[in-house]
Amino acid sequence: MTKILNSLLIAASLFTFAPATFADSEVQITAEFPHDTTLSAEANYQVMLDTAETACDALKPTSAYFPVHYSREARNECQIDLVEQGIEAFQREDLAEVHYAVTGQQIQLAQLTQ
Repeated sequence: MTKILNSLLIAASLFTFAPATFADSEVQITAEFPHDTTLSAEANYQVMLDTAETACDALKPTSAYFPVHYSREARNECQIDLVEQGIEAFQREDLAEVHYAVTGQQIQLAQLTQ
């Protein structure tokens, strides 16, 4: 059996939650989501979460000016943002349903008309 594996490059721009000295700084995070059509929606969603988490690790605290609690919040927001962009790009209703079950956030996918 041949596996069909696609990937999608997603970028997110985030405004950090750091104190005023960093309030206007913007960080560009990019993730390439692998997508295996032979896996279930739940398995693909988990791969997307893991990929986004790794990409968002760039927001780890680097000094006293970027405290741990700001970093954790920014990384969580980054991860969800990347995953939501990936789901929208893949246009898979089953991934949107898994995301809703996990986060309570609905994603409106494009409606294709003929």
